[in-house]
Amino acid sequence: MKRFNKAVKYGVVLAATVAAPAFATGSGGIDVSGAVALIGGITAAVTAVGAAKLAPAATSVAFKWVKGAIFS
Repeated sequence: MKRFNKAVKYGVVLAATVAAPAFATGSGGIDVSGAVALIGGITAAVTAVGAAKLAPAATSVAFKWVKGAIFS
């Protein structure tokens, strides 16, 4: 049964690999410039949120290390 499952898995992967190029034909692909521009526009906001979440965590860890160094 394990061999059969392995054969089915390889067969599915092979079929997907062979079938995928059929969808790649066309006039050049999908235009993703709008999505790229949108992601580029929110980069500053995502960076600010990341810094706002990371700063308290880093402060907490630093405080824990200093406290451990003092009271050990």
